[in-house]
Amino acid sequence: MSIDEPTLSAAEELRNRLARLNDGHTRIMTRAWVQAWDDVSDDLDAALQQLALEAGEGRITRKAVLRSQRLTNALDKIRVSLDALFEQSGQTAIDSLADVVDQAGAAQEALIAGQLPEAERAIVKEWSRVDQRQVNAIVTRSTEQITKLSFPLADEATAVMKRELVRGLAGGKNPHVVAARMVKRTEGVFNGGLSRALTIARTETLDAHRAAAQVSDEANADILTGWVWSATLSARTCPACWSMNGREFPVTQPGPEGHQNCRCVRLPKTMSWADLGFEGMDDEPPSLMPDAATTFDNLPAGTQRDVLGPRRHDAWKAGDYPIESWATKRTNETWRDSYVPSKAPVAA
Repeated sequence: MSIDEPTLSAAEELRNRLARLNDGHTRIMTRAWVQAWDDVSDDLDAALQQLALEAGEGRITRKAVLRSQRLTNALDKIRVSLDALFEQSGQTAIDSLADVVDQAGAAQEALIAGQLPEAERAIVKEWSRVDQRQVNAIVTRSTEQITKLSFPLADEATAVMKRELVRGLAGGKNPHVVAARMVKRTEGVFNGGLSRALTIARTETLDAHRAAAQVSDEANADILTGWVWSATLSARTCPACWSMNGREFPVTQPGPEGHQNCRCVRLPKTMSWADLGFEGMDDEPPSLMPDAATTFDNLPAGTQRDVLGPRRHDAWKAGDYPIESWATKRTNETWRDSYVPSKAPVAA
């Protein structure tokens, strides 16, 4: 059947439900990060102020920074704190994976059934009848991925902090002003860890959801023609997702293989009622899947420019950057392939 308004509405509600779940993760993790910085920042500030006092009327030197035991101890405390934060953030996402997978499978079942005549919906294979080993494999894979990606981040962040502390020495004469700037730079790196943790949690949760949707689709492959990439066509949506919206893929194709934090979903598409052998069904609804190009053409010029950015927008207006070219597939051996915004052509 063609994808109609109820199917599109159900897909949007699915996106909103995932957004609410990820927003909950964000609130938990943000509170933990703020509390952790409050716990470690005083030690860091005290170590740097001691260096400022020792510098007197001179400057805090790189040698003094590297030799300060008090500063080393403060950084060690920060690393331990980050270790705990990344472990907690990963566990927050992991704890919800089983529910996410079950909700995804049930939602996909409903999306398929909603495209069929009410009297014929019993032909859809229920999610509860899917092999539990497939479900467990999805949860296990996502758990391992979250753990693998989160594990090295604390050591990486600590190394960056040390570099930032030394860089913070440049361009300052008042040792106390320099010390305050060094704390600020360190805080930026510390809080950058939150952004990375959130990206991992969100992306792997969404991928677990998509993997479960694929399992549900494959269980019903005998009544599907494939699945359709569905994006929210708004000012917040990147050019790649605008470009991929509406493209059809076989049931066995994983996806949507969106970029990190991508909110797109896979819409199953059933065969026509005639092909499914439903006799006397002449009122099959028409397809209402929005056309991305038409939708984009009707946006205000300012919104179009916000989506594409100045260079891409100018190329699009000139006819050199059609919507079909806005996405490019990026290969990543340590994660997975993903579709990201392509570069605008270089002006002659």
